[in-house]
Amino acid sequence: MTSKVQSLQRASLKNPVRISVSSDMSPSFNGPNSTSSMSRPPPNLLQSYLFIPHKLKDHYLVHLLTLSPLTNLSAIVFARTINTTQRLSLLLRALGLSAIPLH
Repeated sequence: MTSKVQSLQRASLKNPVRISVSSDMSPSFNGPNSTSSMSRPPPNLLQSYLFIPHKLKDHYLVHLLTLSPLTNLSAIVFARTINTTQRLSLLLRALGLSAIPLH
């Protein structure tokens, strides 16, 4: 995780938990009080964090997934609640995108 993403994480999340898989495929868990070393993301992984007005979140998501240079790539979208996950899944499917809700 880049230092910019880390600073956004500190500003935005309460008690974050990090779960990662190292290059030797052994999982590691870094809880809020963990002192283990941080791992690096793969060089081709694009990490983004956007502050978006609440009323426009769905519009921005659809734009990012359909009209941006990221159109042909896979994405993981995190939602706060099961209800929001289901709603986003239905919205994206209605627009012709593949979406699988995991909760």
